[in-house]
Amino acid sequence: MLTRRSIVTGLAATAAMQSTSALANLACSAFNQAGIQQCTAGLEIGTVTTPLQQCKSWCWAACIETIFALRGHRVAQPTIATRLFGGDVCWSAVGPQIISTVSGIWTDEENGTQFSASGFPLLDMQFGVWNMNAAPIVATELANGYPLINGALGHATVLTEMTYLRDRFGRGMPVEFTVRDPWPENPNRRSLNAQEVAGTNFLALVRVS
Repeated sequence: MLTRRSIVTGLAATAAMQSTSALANLACSAFNQAGIQQCTAGLEIGTVTTPLQQCKSWCWAACIETIFALRGHRVAQPTIATRLFGGDVCWSAVGPQIISTVSGIWTDEENGTQFSASGFPLLDMQFGVWNMNAAPIVATELANGYPLINGALGHATVLTEMTYLRDRFGRGMPVEFTVRDPWPENPNRRSLNAQEVAGTNFLALVRVS
């Protein structure tokens, strides 16, 4: 369990993000002689610390809280966990549970307004979801300002930037993921290491309206 200070820091960051504009872009190098270019797609949300998970198993809930906050909506992690489990128990969640939890009507806990959200699995190796065009889809989402939930080696983070190699047909291969990590002992903004990139087994698109 985290300390009260960690929880307060996460909640304060959520409030700060509500007034932070996320800038998104896609930048590519020229094609080399082999017909390959390097592209980076992502959004920049500044130096603010995104919400930290409030218990050891709530990385998934912290990711949902972060994405909602980036869209200007405040929903706390206990509310997110209660929606799935019927109480704010410190339990982990698998892909289909994350998708079903995200999707639906929510109430902003700061101003009482309602908003809707939808989750779509792009990759879920545990449950047989695979998309051979995942890299260009992820790049398009990030370039349009939509962060994704990334699951690697049993830990969920918010994917905000990807560098990948792209051929002339638009096919791509990721080489680097930049994430916002809710685990308090890790840097909040960091690049996944090679083992984590190779171990990515879950990617979810999230739309908020």
